[in-house]
Amino acid sequence: KIKSGTKIFEAVVTGDFPERSFPADDKLELKIGAKVMFLRNDSENPRRFFNGKIGQITGWDKDIIRVKCPEDNEPIAVLPVEWENIRYQTDESTLLVKEDVLGTFRQYPLRLAWAITIHKSQGLTFDKAVIDAESAFAAGQVYVALSRCRSLEGLVLQSKINAGSIQNDNEILRFSSRHLNVDELENRFSSSRQEYFLSLLLQVFDFRQMLAVSGRWLTSTADAETSFGSETLEFLRNINAQINAIHDVGARFGTQISQILKHNEFNHDALNLRLEAADTYFSEKLNLLTDTLRQSPATTDSRENAKEFDQYYLDIFTFAAQKKHWISGIRDGFGIEKYFQLRKSFELPAIKYTSYSRHQKQEKLSSRRPDLMGILYELRNSIVDDTGLPVYMVAGSHSIAEMADYLPQTKSDLLKISGFGEARVAKFGELFLEEIRDYCLENGLTSAMDELAGREKRKRKDKKEKSEKKIKGSSALLSFQEYKSGKSVEKIAAERSLSVGTIYGHLGRYVTKGELTAEEFVPPGELQRAKSILEKTDEDVSIYSKLKEHYSQGEITIISAWLRKEQS
Repeated sequence: KIKSGTKIFEAVVTGDFPERSFPADDKLELKIGAKVMFLRNDSENPRRFFNGKIGQITGWDKDIIRVKCPEDNEPIAVLPVEWENIRYQTDESTLLVKEDVLGTFRQYPLRLAWAITIHKSQGLTFDKAVIDAESAFAAGQVYVALSRCRSLEGLVLQSKINAGSIQNDNEILRFSSRHLNVDELENRFSSSRQEYFLSLLLQVFDFRQMLAVSGRWLTSTADAETSFGSETLEFLRNINAQINAIHDVGARFGTQISQILKHNEFNHDALNLRLEAADTYFSEKLNLLTDTLRQSPATTDSRENAKEFDQYYLDIFTFAAQKKHWISGIRDGFGIEKYFQLRKSFELPAIKYTSYSRHQKQEKLSSRRPDLMGILYELRNSIVDDTGLPVYMVAGSHSIAEMADYLPQTKSDLLKISGFGEARVAKFGELFLEEIRDYCLENGLTSAMDELAGREKRKRKDKKEKSEKKIKGSSALLSFQEYKSGKSVEKIAAERSLSVGTIYGHLGRYVTKGELTAEEFVPPGELQRAKSILEKTDEDVSIYSKLKEHYSQGEITIISAWLRKEQS
């Protein structure tokens, strides 16, 4: 029994911290010489103590308790630590999990420990141990207790261990019976390493993700064709065709590699020859792709469309640069370590790109008077800066190109320029007209609005002829014929420069007519499920609103067409 005086260290509790949740004694009674156990890990670096470490009190000062542990040369100066009672909840506006501290408990992380529970002793090792495992309720507890001592000489059993507490685990026995010898393990390791080697190598020549992103880029831009123009779509079709060709060669090359490395035969010479040839081919094609990307003609007055377009542009450029870096890096041989070094060392080449006309240094619309076009762009941009209005609400790129080409002199002339209505002419018209008049005066030019009138007449004629052609060959019928020829909805949309939703609308008509089946687009079980959802929901709510959480827009179009056929 320790005869020295007792000192009580009281915890400081703030806020909401239930007594049943106290992580330590709220009144810690200690004597010099008492054996104690730490209740948590040290937050300092290097770590001085950990949860479960045992030591002895050697003294204390005002705020410090000194604990000497057998394995340490010097006592540990222990300060009070703080535990928090935290409530976690989801912020409905951001859907992020946030923490609310409800209360705190501040106390020395110590507890009297003349003995230690088996659970707390996990991870500890003793020279000597007196073990009382009579009441152990799991075989694992007895194992932990008996394995804490470094030798049998230091082990003392205070009570009898029940036979039921020591068991042979059937799972362990089964594992032992399947135990492989060293040679078998080496063979299995070699085989697994070969499979992993091949999987990483195939990733280098896998262009599926790049092709998928390119397809989405083309479809997205086709939906906004009026914002970008047909020249941009032709550019993207070229990009998509290049990537498609690269993807096909990459797939065939992957098959060749698999053949070279099959049956665990590492034919490094044959592989290295193929990798060298691959670098020659793919580097040329990927360089051509990035060169084509740098010549993008895309320009739009819509900030939102530009943002989406530019992200796709950057994704494809990154894919191309990354693949070229990897393929060139393994020209002289491939290895697992080299693969990860190449991934780590990749740096995206510096590239500044935007399709947003406000930020383009060199405008991409051609004009017979590029100098005037530049003057009008500067004026437009200064108005945008002063007013904070979007570009398209002041003057779009096509409007500026027409003004530079046809030189309007009056507000009546300006009303004939595309994009200029009465409100815009009233607000900004005189500013643009003043610049155009000055330019004409300096260069001895007169208005060319009569040319614009002739052009508009030709456009109306072309539009009429185009409309007549469309009547002869219905757009929906063309989509139907393309689909029946074996093309996918996405491919039809890309080739016709229409949205995927429009193509689904075309095909939905033929579902209603019975010339196509809804099951070609939506599984039969899902059709019945959709019907059940619609029957259970409010009739005043639209079909789209009822089904949008379960189906894509295209599927909803087909389901609606199927329901119309059912009702008829």
